[in-house]
Amino acid sequence: MSKDTQRLVLCISDVACYIFYMIKLLEQAIAGLERLPPREQELAAEFLLAFANPEAHYYQLSDAQVAEVESAKREIREGKIATDAEIDDVWRRFGR
Repeated sequence: MSKDTQRLVLCISDVACYIFYMIKLLEQAIAGLERLPPREQELAAEFLLAFANPEAHYYQLSDAQVAEVESAKREIREGKIATDAEIDDVWRRFGR
């Protein structure tokens, strides 16, 4: 019987055993991934994130959208933002 199997037998409840086993298994997997080259670690991390949140890919921005966000952030840093009066004018013209 393996060390992990022995631990499972000694657990207080099925839920506690499952959580303990999954945490240890994940720790072992992460330790193995840490030995991989950086690019392979990145691919593994992307896989794990996608696995943990399968709907996340629906919300990923395209390259063009990322460029727009970066442009907007740059404009904000440079102080190129609309005044409250300009925003009020837009709402008056186009409605809320």
